[in-house]
Amino acid sequence: MIELSNLAFVKHGKAWLQVPALNCRQGERVALLGPSGSGKTSLLRAMLGLIKPDNGRIHLQQSATMLFQKPALLRCSVFNNLRIAALLAGLTLKEGNAQSLHWLNRLEIEALAPLQAYRLSGGQQQRVAFARAMLKPVSIVLLDEPGANLDLRAQLQLEACLDRRYSVVFSSHDARQVERWADRVYEIDQGMLRERSNR
Repeated sequence: MIELSNLAFVKHGKAWLQVPALNCRQGERVALLGPSGSGKTSLLRAMLGLIKPDNGRIHLQQSATMLFQKPALLRCSVFNNLRIAALLAGLTLKEGNAQSLHWLNRLEIEALAPLQAYRLSGGQQQRVAFARAMLKPVSIVLLDEPGANLDLRAQLQLEACLDRRYSVVFSSHDARQVERWADRVYEIDQGMLRERSNR
């Protein structure tokens, strides 16, 4: 579960993003909407603990991982990208290899395993980055524009990987993905986050 209350992000003495409240219950999918530059990515990064708001409270009951819109993959093979991430997540070499293969197969990208990750297309990199993020055993998944570089089939495939065992918060400009996938929607309007009463 995720609970945010009374958050404020301040720049030059003025709050440019305010979050009175946001919650995501176990197994729920919550969408963040708003124009580019409104603060959706910053809010996700704050949930992960990468940045700190100037005021307010962020509470995550379980561990979290995040898929960034522009993933930074290592300049090595896809499989080594995953193996290294698995070791950093605390998995043994055997566990890491097994989990890496599991996610490659689950996303149907096992053919990419020996290829240099930085040479892949944007959509391929996005799926590799998702596999890498999921190597960490978590209950909360944060996604920054998860459909930006993916066709509909790949989007549906990614969404199917995140069943109700996971609590998901995702930002999106894709109205169809939000309508299809989100249980609830929050929208940033002129620096204020509010829950949309209905879709």
